[in-house]
Amino acid sequence: MDLAEPAALAAEIGELYRRPPVHLLLARPATGELVGTVLGKPRRQQPQVGQISLLAVAPSWQGRGIGSMLLDEAVGRLRATGCSSGRMYVRADDAGLHRFYEKRGWSATGEIEEEPATGQPERVFVRGFAVA
Repeated sequence: MDLAEPAALAAEIGELYRRPPVHLLLARPATGELVGTVLGKPRRQQPQVGQISLLAVAPSWQGRGIGSMLLDEAVGRLRATGCSSGRMYVRADDAGLHRFYEKRGWSATGEIEEEPATGQPERVFVRGFAVA
């Protein structure tokens, strides 16, 4: 699939939404500008494990708690849909991002996997979700 094609991208996003529950969260200030995103959904083969993806905050908005807010909300929604833990893949060469997740209770497993689209190495991070 060519993700540069809008129709192909729309079809891929549509496929994600046909496998509920999916939580796509967007952060927008009063200006209406999109400043952050996160995607959370149960893993297909392990529905009790939530997958966190696409956590991103615009550089000019970083350091204001938006990433933490989005991550916390995604974890809360995954927990509410029955997930008892989470898993994510983080660029292996981004020590600052590793610290961000570690401060929020995520731990690197020691596993390194290749990002399917780019082949770049990613560290696997996991976290248990406390019962609310």
